[in-house]
Amino acid sequence: AAVVSQMRKVCSGVTPVDFVLGLGDNIYPDGAENASDPAFGLIFNQFDLAVPWYLILGNHDRNGNASAQIAYSKEHDNWNMPDFYYTFTKRSFNTSIQFFALDSYGALESYDDFLLDDQLEWLADELSKSTAHWRVVINHNPLYSGGDYHGSNTPNRFTAQLMESLLPLLRKHKVHMYLSADDHSLQYLKDEEGLVYIVSGGGGGAAADDEAFREVEAIDETKFCHKGGGFTVHTVSASAITTTFVSNSGETLFADSLAWR
Repeated sequence: AAVVSQMRKVCSGVTPVDFVLGLGDNIYPDGAENASDPAFGLIFNQFDLAVPWYLILGNHDRNGNASAQIAYSKEHDNWNMPDFYYTFTKRSFNTSIQFFALDSYGALESYDDFLLDDQLEWLADELSKSTAHWRVVINHNPLYSGGDYHGSNTPNRFTAQLMESLLPLLRKHKVHMYLSADDHSLQYLKDEEGLVYIVSGGGGGAAADDEAFREVEAIDETKFCHKGGGFTVHTVSASAITTTFVSNSGETLFADSLAWR
């Protein structure tokens, strides 16, 4: 509820918010049964935001019927999830930004293997065709992360497989930013090639206290990390993407700008 309250304030502020990204675990903790599941209203009606949401699936969404969230998007204009993975572009008078939405948990064959070949082939094709000024990939699973569960320095095999298969593709096609969640923390990281990785997992799940959040520590790529609730706000221009981390009490925790390259 605290995060929702602060998001309301941002969205009703002086600077208009064009859209919201939902980075997975949208219906927590057990997903939705169908497009009529009351969980949709219980969770998202509280936002009372007349702005579009673009969403991807997380592991908890797959505890239920993942297709229900795609079906729900066909009935509600501000809920956008046309498929399990998809792309969309936003344009203004002087710039454009294309988002590539992935569903890596949907490619989970077992607790040992991701079968990402189809998504990686699709992503490579879409990135090669992109003429957008900015290119951003969104996926529930993090890549670089200092989290104690999905962190890149932990033995988590999901993260390791994504680092081996997905990361080279992002670098090859000069993706500017990778947005994720899954680790229940807030992080801003940057690699040696200038690619920024954001972990925005501060929604808090079903809890309202610190028990909802996991430990996080700085790794070599870390510019900022925080255990606690919050969300990120992004401002896009032709020259930079500025990211601001806002706590569940409304405090600005960190801000940085990624210059176009």
